[in-house]
Amino acid sequence: MGGFDGDASEGTGVTKLLIDPKTERVLGVGIVGPGAGELIAEGVLAIEMCALAADVGMTIHPHPTLSETMMESAEIFYGQATDIYRPKKA
Repeated sequence: MGGFDGDASEGTGVTKLLIDPKTERVLGVGIVGPGAGELIAEGVLAIEMCALAADVGMTIHPHPTLSETMMESAEIFYGQATDIYRPKKA
């Protein structure tokens, strides 16, 4: 599962992709927060077209926008998210 817990200018929200670890297909999407209604269309399209997490991650998303959270969620699945702070483990 990939997920992004970001802070938008309008508040805080969460975007998560449910991804099959074997096939890497997007099986579901969970979005909570401001703009969720606008973001869900991309998730529905990904499920309908049997998209892989890589398809979502490689799709160009404008910056700075909430739609980036879909891309970030896919990148988290691969451990490639560049905009997520992860402290080093001790």
